[in-house]
Amino acid sequence: MPPVERSVSSQHPVNQERIQAMAELTAATARYHLEQALIAATGNATEIDVSITERVITIFPSPTEVRSHAKEPMPSAQLEALKPVAQQMGIGRKENVLPTGMMVTGPYRAKLEGGMVWKMDAEQNLALSDPNALSITFCASPYVELMPDEVRVLEERYGAQPGDAVSAETFVPTQYGAAEFLARRAPGFRLQEEVHHFGYDIHNGNAITTEQGALRTLGYIPDANGTYKEVSLFRIDRENFEKPDGKVGYRNQPDAAATMTILSEADKVLYGDAETPNAFFTTPTYPSRILAVSRASVETGRLMVTPTAGADLIAEMKGEVPPANAEEALTKLINQVPGELRVIAKQVEASRRQAQL
Repeated sequence: MPPVERSVSSQHPVNQERIQAMAELTAATARYHLEQALIAATGNATEIDVSITERVITIFPSPTEVRSHAKEPMPSAQLEALKPVAQQMGIGRKENVLPTGMMVTGPYRAKLEGGMVWKMDAEQNLALSDPNALSITFCASPYVELMPDEVRVLEERYGAQPGDAVSAETFVPTQYGAAEFLARRAPGFRLQEEVHHFGYDIHNGNAITTEQGALRTLGYIPDANGTYKEVSLFRIDRENFEKPDGKVGYRNQPDAAATMTILSEADKVLYGDAETPNAFFTTPTYPSRILAVSRASVETGRLMVTPTAGADLIAEMKGEVPPANAEEALTKLINQVPGELRVIAKQVEASRRQAQL
């Protein structure tokens, strides 16, 4: 394997005014979309008040299960009315969007959001398709168990079986285990594991620690040009607890903004790199991530963008026929939109508080 350079001279000198302007524009766009969603759902623009977060939470119900499996959360007429707004936000977009289309013209470090196995697989494939991605980091939770459909896709796509450890033939049936499996099964993967003295304390504002285990280098994967990229695995921690009704809940899990802030610090520790842009790969289903990542960009002073794996690539990784158009893709996702609007509203409020600091 050719040597891999762990550090790089940034081609993106930090411009704090530019980062702040991008964050303000992102927040304003998100607020506009929330206003349009409220108008679509209520049919009365005069009901919109100053506390847009409270209004959104009142109108749009919280999902009671995994959002990708959510049943119809609102009357079908209201969901239908939300479609134009959802399309404006990019939900259902078929095409991929790379960082080069988001003001990043040189090298960057790819961070992949955890999720369903086909989502993570698509994000990895998209990052590997871009020569500008210097490294790849999966962000995944060991607490999220795989759904039966996810296990089936891994079995059918890779001929692997659930197990107690990750190997070429087995995967641990959690999001974290699946992420490691996907990295190890990438074509040309070279194992070179290292556990770093890097962690974070979820009970202390995600303060950085030297505890081992939160960040592991797994090895190296060649991109389309044959250049090897370091691939690592970042553990998303949380605190589980029992609710008064006896059900298990969780708290203190870092969101996308906190995750990217932590990983910006990790880049400094691993690569001595405080400037190279970071790209948080996700899907168009979650436009709230754009706002969350812009908050992290302001917090760290590092340029951060949010590329997305489109519906066509997601379908390919899932073994399905791609949607005929964006409207068909959106129809499959429409039940998730109310829950996503709630997340966006909370991110808008967080951005407002950040701007006042």
